[in-house]
Amino acid sequence: MGQNAGDLLVSVKVGKHSYFKREGFDIHTNQLINISQAVLGSTIEVQTVYGKRKVEVKAGTKAGTVLIIPEHGVQMYPDQYSRGNHCLHLNIKVPGYLTHKQMEIMKAYAQIETPLTIDEPVV
Repeated sequence: MGQNAGDLLVSVKVGKHSYFKREGFDIHTNQLINISQAVLGSTIEVQTVYGKRKVEVKAGTKAGTVLIIPEHGVQMYPDQYSRGNHCLHLNIKVPGYLTHKQMEIMKAYAQIETPLTIDEPVV
């Protein structure tokens, strides 16, 4: 009372999360997929800050591929209708143990696979 009107400034500090990592308005997560999902393609379910979402992994996906889920990041202030993206970093899980049948299949594949050469570029 008796004070002049003014601006109220609020500062918010966001803590770290064990699964989600924020960079600006974008959210980043890491997702493991298995070899068959990477080679053949697959639909996987991932957790976003807005709930679970199905994402298409294309056949031939390489480790380190980043899939973008548009508009699943942090709301862009002051534009309440725009959000950053969810960046899904894919890594391929190489099994440490194979069943007998899996080993037979991998050996059969190795026999028809074209060997890599030392001159082959890394992509």
